[in-house]
Amino acid sequence: MNTIIYDLETTGLDFNKDKIIEAYFYNIDTKKSLHLMINPQCQIKPEISQIHNIFDKDLIDMPIFEKVFPKILDFCGEYAYLISHNNINFDKPFILSEIKRINYPIPKFWKYIDTVRIARIIYPKLENYKQDTLRKYLHISCQGNHRACKDVLDLVKIYTQMVGNTSINEIYNLSNTFLYKKMPFGKYRNKPLTEIPSNYINWLTRTVFPKDKLLKRSFRQFLKNININSNI
Repeated sequence: MNTIIYDLETTGLDFNKDKIIEAYFYNIDTKKSLHLMINPQCQIKPEISQIHNIFDKDLIDMPIFEKVFPKILDFCGEYAYLISHNNINFDKPFILSEIKRINYPIPKFWKYIDTVRIARIIYPKLENYKQDTLRKYLHISCQGNHRACKDVLDLVKIYTQMVGNTSINEIYNLSNTFLYKKMPFGKYRNKPLTEIPSNYINWLTRTVFPKDKLLKRSFRQFLKNININSNI
C-alpha cells in the first residue's frame, strides 16, 4: 500500500457542483510528489479565489480533470492510503465526484484517512481542529496557507508528529472507527456528549442527524453505553 498525503483546491465547497482546480500528492515513503493545476471548465467563486489566490485566468491553458486523472492513478497506485485534513467531508467526496463525472471506475483499494479525526484523538483539548490551529500548536508557519503544496507539506509534519511510529493499519482503524466524544459545533461545542441536554439531542435528531451520520452514530453509541434505548 502506498501512503499518500494529498490536498485539493476547488472552485467552491459543493462537491456535487464544484470542481477541483489544484491537486498535490506526496508519497511519504518515496518522498516523491505530483502537483497538478486543472481547468475546471467553470468559474471559480470569487470568495473562494480570495482564500487560495487562484483565479480563472490562471487555469485557461491547464488540462481538464479527465486528462490528469491517469497521472493521479499512476502516482497513487491501485493500492493506497490517501490521507488529508477533513478528508471524509471534503477531499474524498470531491475526488470521487470528479472520477464519476468522467466515467472512470472508482479505485477499489484506496483507503481514506482523515487527520481531523486523528487530531481529535491525539489533542483532545484543542479549541478546534482546523489545520491552521494545528500549525500554531505545533509551531509551523501559517504563511502561504490554502495552496495545495503548502497544505500537504505542512500536513506531512503534523501527521508525523501525531502518529509517531504507529502502524498505518492502526491509524486507518482509528480514523475509520472514530466517534465524537465532544460536541463538535453549536452552542455546546466542546462539551462532552454526556453533558448535552435531551432537548438538544431531540433537536439534533430532527435537523442535524439526517445529514451528519458520524454525529448520529456517536450519540447512538453513547446512549447504548449507558443502556438507554433511543430512536436516534
